Amino acid sequence: MSAIPDTNSAPATTQGLKRILGFLLIAAAVAAVAIGILRQGRSSESEPHAAASILASEQAATDAAVTVFYFHGDTRCPTCRDIETRTEQLVRKRFAAELDAGALQYVAINYDVDANRHYREDFELTFGSVVVRVDGTTTTWENLADVWSLIHEDDESRFDAYLAEHIAKMLERAG
Repeated sequence: MSAIPDTNSAPATTQGLKRILGFLLIAAAVAAVAIGILRQGRSSESEPHAAASILASEQAATDAAVTVFYFHGDTRCPTCRDIETRTEQLVRKRFAAELDAGALQYVAINYDVDANRHYREDFELTFGSVVVRVDGTTTTWENLADVWSLIHEDDESRFDAYLAEHIAKMLERAG
């Protein structure tokens, strides 16, 4: 007589693995938030006048025809900081002439600062993002949400090309 394998244990094992995986994902998310809060606390102590400089940067942005915003909250993960750094580097390198001419401005703004909370509604923000805005008779803007998927690619040129294409398009629109 041959033994028949017990097929009922597989679903229980799968369920157990799913529970363990779920727990590990939740624990990793909690740890990431805690690390972000701790890091933000340290950077806030070293930047006591951050709100004033943000507001000054915001005022400068209104003078340019096209503004590239990097929006972030109080709590920032390493990916958030990478997106900000790469965006600023690209703007300063590829669009130096437009920056110098005053046609383009780059600004990083904390939307958790009371004076900047309106940006969440203005640009329909639910998390940190890069937004390109054209000011004119009507205001046109685009949220470049794909930066989140492109930042982790090994080929940095795709992130850069995505940003450069959308910024150039808005500069053309501004005329």
